[in-house]
Amino acid sequence: MIQDYIFAAGSLVFIAALLPAVKSAHKPPLLTSIPTAIILFVFSVNYVTLHLWYAATTTASTAILWTILALQKYQQEHSKQ
Repeated sequence: MIQDYIFAAGSLVFIAALLPAVKSAHKPPLLTSIPTAIILFVFSVNYVTLHLWYAATTTASTAILWTILALQKYQQEHSKQ
């Protein structure tokens, strides 16, 4: 299905956009990262149920990056104490 490729391409753009944030010292707030990761994981599961395998994989990868950002932010906040 063409939708699989379209959603996957969009997720690849998000992945490319998030990589600099993962490497940067400046992280988004936890109240941004956590809900975004959760929603993207839910989207990924839904893509699997529709057999959109590329979209599911790339969206799960994007969710993992948001999870990494949340963990990095959490570590930043707790290392200052």
